[in-house]
Amino acid sequence: FDGEPSNEAPMSLDDFEPDRGEPSEPVVAPVARRPLPADPAPSVHVPTEMGARWNDVVMQLNAAGAISALAREMAMQAHCLSVETRDGTMVWRLIVERDMLRAPAQCNKVQNALSELLKQPVRFEFESGQATDTPALRAAAERNRRQAEAEQIISNDPLVQSLMQQFKTARIVPGSVKFH
Repeated sequence: FDGEPSNEAPMSLDDFEPDRGEPSEPVVAPVARRPLPADPAPSVHVPTEMGARWNDVVMQLNAAGAISALAREMAMQAHCLSVETRDGTMVWRLIVERDMLRAPAQCNKVQNALSELLKQPVRFEFESGQATDTPALRAAAERNRRQAEAEQIISNDPLVQSLMQQFKTARIVPGSVKFH
């Protein structure tokens, strides 16, 4: 196009002949995509004696404001397997699933805070695996327990039952009941 009007009639798709020859490039069939990995199943809380001990010290550290940010998250996501004393140092064997939370910076902050709380040297050893008893899982289990209890109280309330019998389409909206 040079900016000058053309005297030729505009072309349409009907003006083109289909190519009946061999294709110039091979036709490639679509390849099936590999399935994406599924989200890992959420951890289920399995209470243990060591988990209760770890939860207690983490709650004390949190209450004292001794840990924060990623260090706090590392402690909340840790599953304690065992504690033993070796050469005067308490060695805590932990599972922390996320690599980022096992970084030396977070580990050192929690170790130092725990050493200060317990008044003795502390060292962490990490193992791989799935954490099933962490302070975070304990807190979630408690929230779920309290939520179920609140919903049960509402469902068993005589006034609510009377209203539901009176109004046949009445129902308790899921998620509308909150515990205090």
